[in-house]
Amino acid sequence: MAYLEKHYFRNSHYLCINGQPVLFIYLSREYFRKDGFAELAEVRKKFRDLYIVGDDVFGPNYEAQWAKPFDAVTSYDVYGQSTGLHKATKRAVDALASNYANAKKVANSAGTAFIPAVAPGYNDTAVRPGHPGTARYFVDQPDSKEGDLFRALIRKAALPNLDERCGRLLMITSFNEWYEDSQIEATAGDAGTTAIDKSDSKSHFTGGDRYTDYGPLYLNILREEALGAPQPAK
Repeated sequence: MAYLEKHYFRNSHYLCINGQPVLFIYLSREYFRKDGFAELAEVRKKFRDLYIVGDDVFGPNYEAQWAKPFDAVTSYDVYGQSTGLHKATKRAVDALASNYANAKKVANSAGTAFIPAVAPGYNDTAVRPGHPGTARYFVDQPDSKEGDLFRALIRKAALPNLDERCGRLLMITSFNEWYEDSQIEATAGDAGTTAIDKSDSKSHFTGGDRYTDYGPLYLNILREEALGAPQPAK
């Protein structure tokens, strides 16, 4: 923390909220809820001007006591609480929207801000077992196309739960974490669409889902949806 303060927190380009340098803590819900809050309190004493965001929200039963030690809470794992349970369906979108609405209400009651997060899809089959991939379109809608899931998650789960307390911040999982297929970074865009992969079965990695060389599609969706979000009255 001392190193970060010396080399990053005081940099004019470093992200600040309410004039405070922002520190994101991954999986705070695993690290701090049993014995770690005392350590977090020590950090607060030594680095009083930090704006600490916990990756703390997961599922429908978030509690105010968990949110209270943080300035804001967010959720990195979109897959585990929505599309991993219900695949790429409307039910998954509704589940995430419900989780976020509750988490925002609970966090705000503790004086903590809420930052919604969305992801375009998920597939980590190439690097670990046990997580069936999620398509980037709705599998329960025959006419659904690439990017529909991402657009719906932004529109229905994220935008209604943007929080004035943290400048209406929205998190994306992720920009370029390629090995989990959660990236929105632009691709070359010239390889078309296929459900065939390089495994012996030709479908082990895709799970039979269509994958598209989508170009700047996700950046465009993010821009369109974010710019279309209602702005607070001045």
